Amino acid sequence: MSDEERERLADDLAEAQSGAERGDLERTKRAIDELRILLPRVVAVFGAASEAHRSAISSLATALNRIDETERSRELFEALGELVNDAIREVGGEPETLDEGAFEEYLSAHGLAAVVGASAETASRDLDALETLAGQAERRLGPSHPLTLWMLSLRAQQRARFDGADGLEAFDMLIARALAHGDGSLLHLRAIADKATALSRLDFDAESAQLWRRVLEGRRIELGLEDPDTLDAWFWLARTLAWSEDAVEAADELDRLIPAMERALGRDADDTLEALRFRVRVLRRLADDGDDPRSSPEHLLGLLREILGRETVLLGPDAEAPLRTRFEIIELLRENGQTEDALTAATAVREDAVRALGRTAVPAVEAGLREQRLLRAHLDGAAADPATPGEARDRAVLLAEELCDAAEDACRDAVQRSAARDELRIRGRALAEAWIIRAEWFPERSQEAADLFEAGAARIDALGIPFRVDAIRLYDRLAGLLISIERPADALPPAERSLRLEQDEYARLAAGDPDPAGEAELRGSATRIAQSLENVGIALRRMGRAVEAEPRLRSGIAEAVAAGASPGALDDLRTLHALALQELDRFDEAAAELREIAERSGDPRRAIDLAVVYLNADRPREVETLLNPVRARLEQEGRLETPTGLSVLGNLALAVCQLDRHAEAIAQWDRLYELQVRVLGALNRDTLKTLNNRALEELHLGRYAESAHRFERVVEQRTEALGPRSPETLGALANLARAVRLSGDLVRGKQLSERVVAESREVLGEAHPETLGRIRELDRVLEELGRSSDGPAGAEALAAERRELAEGVTAALAADAADADPADPHAVGIRALRYADHLRSMDRVADALVEYTRARDGLAGDPGLDWLAAERGIADCHRRMQAYREAADSYARLVPQIERLLPQEPWALADALDQQSFALAQLNRVDELVPPQERAIAIAEQQGDRPEQEIKYRTWLGRRLSGRGQHGLALEVYRAAAERSAALLGERHRLTLDLFDDVAEALIATGQDREALRVYRRNLPRMMKELGANAKPVKRAIASRDAAAKRASRPVSITIGVVAAATIIVVAILNLPH
Repeated sequence: MSDEERERLADDLAEAQSGAERGDLERTKRAIDELRILLPRVVAVFGAASEAHRSAISSLATALNRIDETERSRELFEALGELVNDAIREVGGEPETLDEGAFEEYLSAHGLAAVVGASAETASRDLDALETLAGQAERRLGPSHPLTLWMLSLRAQQRARFDGADGLEAFDMLIARALAHGDGSLLHLRAIADKATALSRLDFDAESAQLWRRVLEGRRIELGLEDPDTLDAWFWLARTLAWSEDAVEAADELDRLIPAMERALGRDADDTLEALRFRVRVLRRLADDGDDPRSSPEHLLGLLREILGRETVLLGPDAEAPLRTRFEIIELLRENGQTEDALTAATAVREDAVRALGRTAVPAVEAGLREQRLLRAHLDGAAADPATPGEARDRAVLLAEELCDAAEDACRDAVQRSAARDELRIRGRALAEAWIIRAEWFPERSQEAADLFEAGAARIDALGIPFRVDAIRLYDRLAGLLISIERPADALPPAERSLRLEQDEYARLAAGDPDPAGEAELRGSATRIAQSLENVGIALRRMGRAVEAEPRLRSGIAEAVAAGASPGALDDLRTLHALALQELDRFDEAAAELREIAERSGDPRRAIDLAVVYLNADRPREVETLLNPVRARLEQEGRLETPTGLSVLGNLALAVCQLDRHAEAIAQWDRLYELQVRVLGALNRDTLKTLNNRALEELHLGRYAESAHRFERVVEQRTEALGPRSPETLGALANLARAVRLSGDLVRGKQLSERVVAESREVLGEAHPETLGRIRELDRVLEELGRSSDGPAGAEALAAERRELAEGVTAALAADAADADPADPHAVGIRALRYADHLRSMDRVADALVEYTRARDGLAGDPGLDWLAAERGIADCHRRMQAYREAADSYARLVPQIERLLPQEPWALADALDQQSFALAQLNRVDELVPPQERAIAIAEQQGDRPEQEIKYRTWLGRRLSGRGQHGLALEVYRAAAERSAALLGERHRLTLDLFDDVAEALIATGQDREALRVYRRNLPRMMKELGANAKPVKRAIASRDAAAKRASRPVSITIGVVAAATIIVVAILNLPH
């Protein structure tokens, strides 16, 4: 090769190296391609391991690091270090014996190999290497030599990456060393700048800005205002000000900086253009914060067009930088309401990007995504219904399909090229977004949208591990859509697949480098696992499989906590778990879990969740205690007429209804309905729920015809809003069937019940709790029709229908239980538990006992809450079968297990103790029945949040003693309970009145009629006023009082008779003749 050719090759290499080390990203990428082409020629001409070869490798590694391909960059720096080591070995020397130039190359290669692409896995080794290099530099060059200071800076950077405080201390040592060159010297300022950079990377931008201001002032004095290093410090100052939320000062600095850059570097220099771009971002932030004239849309568009013009001249119209500036122009037009202009610009960018770069290039796909969003906004503005047919919409749907194909091809291409992880992420996100946009061209809850989510998820899933997160995103969207259209059984498979993929992704991340970025990814993955599990739990609950959902959610919560899932995701998961618990009638556990969340978060929505559990547990007073302060707070904040505030009002109305304050409840429902129609709309789900509850109120009051009329309206409106197969529509139809039956129209009631049972079986499934409840309602209709049948033939036909109905349910649930893998005792136990719950609800208590025993045995290997539920079922079945000895033994076993498994649920323990006392009472084991009941009373008194329940426990103890002939002991219990009830609930509360009546009865039983009459004189008027003169308790009390009065008057009558007789005798004697 001639000398001229060698010089031309050296010039080409120098130009490529300049672009690699100082150009913008577009120029850097071109330089990387050029260096890869030049490297073989450099080796051929100058020789392997030559200075030119090593210099080219260093430039290529630097360029790759600038575009975040850190793994490849590190590999090249390590290879460069080996080449330098080979050169040292060839001359038989040591690094510290090299001349200063060679020693600098040695330090640079090994130092950058230890810093670039470093991870926690290599951190210790890299730090050791940097410590060695710093020591070699200090010995060879001195403690404050520029190269020594650079090694100390690299060491501080590495420390700061994995331990911020330790790294900042290392920077302070570096700055102290640099002081040897003089306070404010360039090397001293360089050390301060290095610390400022580290502070910014640690998100201490305000502190970083202070240091950059100091560096700027020092360099201005040392180098002048327009020196590149001074301008660099100035730009850093502007950026850190912006990042620390001081946008106004950042904009002011940029206004002064950019003219200086244009003078010193040129209008089209990379750094000048980057500063202009950053100024646009700062001014856009100012537009959000205030009315600074610099942030007007017109001014910003002018700036962007100026930048675009410069970039186009410098790089050409099809380079990535001009295309991205055009994206910013599109976004600004969209924000300014210029949708058509934005759409026209987006279409032009897409076409230009496809023509220049190909349909799979990142800018081409991104332009397609922007175009799709703008097309949707444009068509939404042109027609009320986004699904309106027409040529424009059809064209948009076709473009969306083409975009999905292009984005998928781009992903495949990136995998084949072994693209960097960041590029794979960008392409995967774009592919998932393309499928989402494509699905959104169809109605939100449509089958077409579901089909597209399913197809997209499957196709992305097939692309493999790099795109797993994007597949998860679509599986989650699919599951959520199917749940929203009441297809939980269809939603379960994609939800399970999402969960499995997310768990695989977490395992992959956990096996990787535990650096700070990796730890953040792990926490993000843990949060997504919790969200995927939430979809699984919702689907199972909607399918009526709470018995399966509860243990999965319980174990999932423990795993999510350990993995570091976000607090919000954990609370959502805990809430779902609590709702599953309440569906298993484990209300105390559910309330405890939700109470902790509500108290900790202070969120009204969490309080509403807790109120729902209280209502389902028939604890309305606790609802009022919980929600009245929430209502007051929302009203004070002006938030009562919001969806959350209206939900609070709805739950308070339900509580009032449960407390039998029906007139008040009706007024609240009517007011709430008016508010919801105004705020939410007449066909909103919550509005229709209120309409349904208003109809239920009429049902509770026995106004069955009016109730049926209202339920007809609910069914009609829910059908319109939610569709005929929505579970909520079916719920209203079931309520209508019941109201019609209760109104006496048994024939129509049967027709409606048969319809709702058939549709519930199709929508919810044969074994769903709601379906089972509606089957029981149909059974009641058939029973009543049988009683009113004209002849035996009709009655027998109806009885046959009832048998067929019962056999169908039994077969379905038995089949469900039999589906469990016999090799999995836990699965067998769970299915048996579910079947047992149904049998008990059908009053087939003996059969339920068999299944509960089977469930307990199957769950014995994991004696947790499910096993406890089986034990509870066994005890309850014995009690209901009046097998009181077995029941007492069961409760005796159950009590310590509740203490073990539910230490935070004292009410569950109290209820079990009460049932134990009841069973012992039936066995006349008087001495044994008292301790458990007294313990239940003590628990209730200590808790203090359910005073009515405490009084009931006290009352039941008295009645059990009285029923066993222990009237004296019962009297003591009644008197104490009556005083306690008067203090807690008031003298006119029904429980207090009942207790004073019990006191009177006990006085009569112990022969103290006169004392009993004194109690009646005070208590009976109150009973008549509170309960009504015709109430059964009042009539019974009057009869007891009259009997006591008759007994009390008998001795007085006898005495009067004796005295009268004696007087007659005396008079007769006195009147005898003498």
